[in-house]
Amino acid sequence: MQQTLKVLLVVDSEQDSLVIVEQLEKFGYEIIGRRVKSAQALQQALDECGWHLVLSDYSLSNIDAAEAVEILRRKSRDIPFIILSGSIGEDKAVDLLKSGADDFVIMGDWQRLQTAVENGLQKAYERYERRMAEQALRISEERFKDFANTAAHLFWEIDADLRFSHLSDRFENIFGVSQDDFLHKPFMEVLGKQEIDNAYLQKFIQSIEERRPFKDVEFFWVRPDGDKRVLRVSGKPIFANEWEFEGYRGTGQDVTEAHNLARQLTYQASHDAMTGLANRLLFEKRLVKAIDTAKNEHVEHALCYLDLDQFKLVNDSCGHVAGDELLRQLADLLSGLVRTRDTLARLGGDEFGVIMEHCDMAHAERKANELREAIEKHHFIWEEKHFNVGVSIGLIPINDASVDIAEVLGAADNACYAAKEKGRNRVHVYKPDDTSIVQRHGDMQWMARISHALEANEFEMYYQPIVSLNSASDNQAHYELLIRMRGQDGELIAPSGFLRAAERFNIAAEIDKWVIRNVFNWLSGPSACVKNLFLCAINLSGQSLGDERFLEFVKKMLDSLDQNIVEKICFEITETAAIANLTRATQFISALRERGCKFALDDFGSGLSSFAYLKNLPVDYLKIDGVFVKDIANNPIDMAMVKSINDIGHVMGKKTIAEFVENAEILEKLREIGVDYAQGYHLGRPASIHDIDLNDTITQSG
Repeated sequence: MQQTLKVLLVVDSEQDSLVIVEQLEKFGYEIIGRRVKSAQALQQALDECGWHLVLSDYSLSNIDAAEAVEILRRKSRDIPFIILSGSIGEDKAVDLLKSGADDFVIMGDWQRLQTAVENGLQKAYERYERRMAEQALRISEERFKDFANTAAHLFWEIDADLRFSHLSDRFENIFGVSQDDFLHKPFMEVLGKQEIDNAYLQKFIQSIEERRPFKDVEFFWVRPDGDKRVLRVSGKPIFANEWEFEGYRGTGQDVTEAHNLARQLTYQASHDAMTGLANRLLFEKRLVKAIDTAKNEHVEHALCYLDLDQFKLVNDSCGHVAGDELLRQLADLLSGLVRTRDTLARLGGDEFGVIMEHCDMAHAERKANELREAIEKHHFIWEEKHFNVGVSIGLIPINDASVDIAEVLGAADNACYAAKEKGRNRVHVYKPDDTSIVQRHGDMQWMARISHALEANEFEMYYQPIVSLNSASDNQAHYELLIRMRGQDGELIAPSGFLRAAERFNIAAEIDKWVIRNVFNWLSGPSACVKNLFLCAINLSGQSLGDERFLEFVKKMLDSLDQNIVEKICFEITETAAIANLTRATQFISALRERGCKFALDDFGSGLSSFAYLKNLPVDYLKIDGVFVKDIANNPIDMAMVKSINDIGHVMGKKTIAEFVENAEILEKLREIGVDYAQGYHLGRPASIHDIDLNDTITQSG
């Protein structure tokens, strides 16, 4: 059964809203939505309906995301607010998240949107549950306070010597002893034997000595049967005249049940219901306190951020009930390994955190590895299925250099991510100059620049000629098309500068889409003469190759071209990307070759099993890895490698292309071997696509 999702869309474009709703429906939701374009319309919509989710563009004609999130947060702290837009820059995104937005998603990154929506709804549910618990606690306290104020359980009197002189009949039921055990005994002697905070007791004694009224003084009474009761006592002094003190008269209420309920609800509001560990709310409160003591008292603590490895395998194989049981077992396991003074918390999903107070990094690292080894050795069995999971741990010191909770948690998360990237199931100790963490931070900055370039159309296309070596008549134009990004100062940035970050943050396919749109427009535009164009090669990333939605995008774009142009398009994929998902790669290649496109396998020979996979890949061209080509004039091993690749390629009916042809000697060797095509600086350096003259012919260079 589909989950109904009420979505408020703060966007100008009706078309955008329809696309977003369509994607949400693909996620499995039944959507009830409304589009608003102004602050007034947003306020009215919030007043009229209980929304589950708000999706907003960053900048609209009559309102921007900052104003929208402010209006929403005045109305509700629970409704998730997700910004769905183009690039807005890292600083602006951070400011919006600080002001109350839950997440920021690049428009078109639907997989990321699905994750953001699921996380937002889950966090909204947790906030709602926490607020309900707090509300229940408040109501419970008020209810029992009213009961206590209106129905006293006990009446008592003490004389001028502060000895009990009267006790009501219900005394024995509450205290578990007879009235005779208390009558004529000093009031303070009885209270002095009970559990009561010393500062609280001193304040109470001062009220008695000054003959002032006291109200709602609580103390614990342990009955002879061991039952602990909580008593709330109020009293007022008695005077025979204005100056003659005769004693006190007052009431008492047994508030044990209210006290226990309040403690239970307080516990529930600060602990994870499934594992019994501290929850994120309590964890963050204690983390703030730890940061404060580190700064003010110059002590050192440590923070461990744990993220389970292969936990999804348990959930996917056996269901969430099994996953929950594994989390409970690991919570019990970890609880037995941390010190009493430390805080172990479940932070959400399969993530845990440990605050190690007054702990130097040497001890913290030993303890983190102890936790990792314990989880690694834990054997989980569910319905005769056996599982072992690991854990990636980020470890960070908390000292007087720590800035705030956001900085500390961010650094711990980065360290945990670095542990995963280095192979998982390991501890990574955070250092400000850590290469992997600095690299991730740099990649995040690149992500913002890439997103801006996509939004502002700041990419440019370049080309490099591919020259035929074997046929004097084969002189039609053959090019590889290359992308460049325009930098902030107008400089051109090669793909090596930004593609790694794009792949890391799953936006490489968006770059590929930009290339295809612009190249296809160029090929079909009035300025492009394709009469002498033999073939143009377009590079695709590994992420695009494995994305079924990307394949549908390419098919749709090909439908807009004449067939004679389609047949002049060659897609280049790297051998590494193809082998990483051989089945998907084969399906992708076959689907587009049926349309008339060609395929080239780039960097061929770089893999250890290149030839083994080649027979399964229906490509038209092999581009021999330049690492073998550039030294063939001087290195017989490289010469043999190139010849071997060329010969096997020809046997399999594929054309060969040699890269990195940088001088005439290399070119001559390639002719001797019988390579079909060559590409490199000796034959032509990359130049702007706008400089191509397709009426010119490409001839062999020697």
